[in-house]
Amino acid sequence: MKTACFALLMTFSAAFGDDFRSYSGSYAAAYAQRNYDTNYGSRPHQNPFGDFDGEVIGGNCTNFVSQCLIAGFIRSVDPHTVYARRYDFDIDDSSTSIYQWYFHHYGDRGPAFTGANKMYEYAGYNRISYKGLHFEYVTNDTKYDYLDVTKVRVGDVVFADWNGDKVMDHAMLVTGYNSRAQGYNKIRLTYQSENTSGRGLGDVNREYRYKALFHVYRPLNYNPNGL
Repeated sequence: MKTACFALLMTFSAAFGDDFRSYSGSYAAAYAQRNYDTNYGSRPHQNPFGDFDGEVIGGNCTNFVSQCLIAGFIRSVDPHTVYARRYDFDIDDSSTSIYQWYFHHYGDRGPAFTGANKMYEYAGYNRISYKGLHFEYVTNDTKYDYLDVTKVRVGDVVFADWNGDKVMDHAMLVTGYNSRAQGYNKIRLTYQSENTSGRGLGDVNREYRYKALFHVYRPLNYNPNGL
């Protein structure tokens, strides 16, 4: 399956050349670690993306993950550079689909850019043959089974369902992997809205009394061409 997927990605890359952008998890993680506690605003030392903490589901956590994804595509850790390049990733603005990931400004953005559950739905929906942002499923846990921590990599997105109602409430970026830690704490996370970096997934799980469920997806590429 992995070989076939890789071959398909190479076919798209060859067909569309520079329009095809591959994802660097290490750059996405570096952006997250550098900017997780940077204030939002228009000044040179601030992050020019809007603050979405007031949103009910997802909000600023997903806004921040989306920034990290762009950073991983353009290989930059500077918020102003990422903000300036956001229009390179707005092909969904012309889509009639309800699954859209793009950001122009507060009043003009795709639901998946700032909504945790919307990004989760987008990740599962947007096939490799479709235009836009592409993910692959990595692993998840259930009420009865653990997720496979050995499959998780730096740059992956972890979606959290706090109460098991199948609605994702939070999105976090994997920014480290500690092989010496136990269980879920091998996975180290950076995220907003609490402006946290390097926290273990096991500690997050314990905070929610082990009732949370986690779904991990890996960004693959961004392609403005497709169905």
